[in-house]
Amino acid sequence: MHPGAYGAKLIQYALPINLTKKWNDDFVELSLLLGKQVLSMLVMMLVGIFAAKTHLVDSSANKSLSTLVLYIFSPCALLAAFQMDFDAQKLVSLGVVTFFAVIAHLFFILMAQFVFFRKKTAFSNANRAALIYTNCGNLTIPLISATLGQEAVFYSCGYMLVSSILLWTHGRVVMSEDIRSISVKNIVFNSNIIAIVVGLGMFLTGLRFPSVLDSAVNSYSGAMGAVSMLALGLMLGGNNLKEIFADKRVYWVCFLRLIALPLLLILFFKFTGLAYIVSNGKELLTVVLIAAFAPVAAAVAMFAQLFEKNPDYASRLTGVSTMLSIASMPLMVAASQILL
Repeated sequence: MHPGAYGAKLIQYALPINLTKKWNDDFVELSLLLGKQVLSMLVMMLVGIFAAKTHLVDSSANKSLSTLVLYIFSPCALLAAFQMDFDAQKLVSLGVVTFFAVIAHLFFILMAQFVFFRKKTAFSNANRAALIYTNCGNLTIPLISATLGQEAVFYSCGYMLVSSILLWTHGRVVMSEDIRSISVKNIVFNSNIIAIVVGLGMFLTGLRFPSVLDSAVNSYSGAMGAVSMLALGLMLGGNNLKEIFADKRVYWVCFLRLIALPLLLILFFKFTGLAYIVSNGKELLTVVLIAAFAPVAAAVAMFAQLFEKNPDYASRLTGVSTMLSIASMPLMVAASQILL
């Protein structure tokens, strides 16, 4: 028996869950489904690039769209995920995902701080943050919803909660090199964290949105992927694409972010037995891994701008990693299903 299997007997409360019919044991089908969804999002992004390059829309509109995604579309997607009947097993599974998310972030922090970028350079701040923090909201929520179903979005909230808290504490310190930059206010009033807290409260108490409001929330939730990718396309279209992809330094970081660290994380969960501490551990870990396989978080570029740490370079990390993730994410999901 695998060493982690003993843990499954100890935690019998987290019984196998049915994450919809889309979630099955066929890793080929899951990878193809993810690949199809990523390609669909690529088309949405290309539309944004085309609109910016042809001046159909001013590229500066990406800031307004990004604000809408942050404060309206993303919170609605999270709130929609909690609109279900209370189930103790689901609550336990959410706790397991949160635990996996903490482990994943600690693993990335250790790798970034003590393995890959130990020497101080002008780009080490952005490089470290890029390896740790992923676009686990704008990109992965639509992907998880389309490939694994709405219930999986519910579990992904555990990863987003951990990532948001660490991003506005550890992430800010990494970029600013000043512990005084930690912003408790930005944690407490973070729109995604507020949505998770409100949604969890509704899940625990059984409260639901009225039908009209529920319809509006679901409509905004469904549009999140298209709007976020359109905003990204407008941002890329407003820049010189040749310059973005000509910076050879970003490719090493992207390789680490999209290939090397995901593979190491998969092996870490496998050989420590953590993936098997509950009977549905592999399924729950898949939600965490999709979020962990995502490209560099846009917040890295935002912090780089705020603290004057090579913002152009940080923006290129976000843009290039997002483009490359179209190929890497399906491959890494397939690898996780094979190796675990």
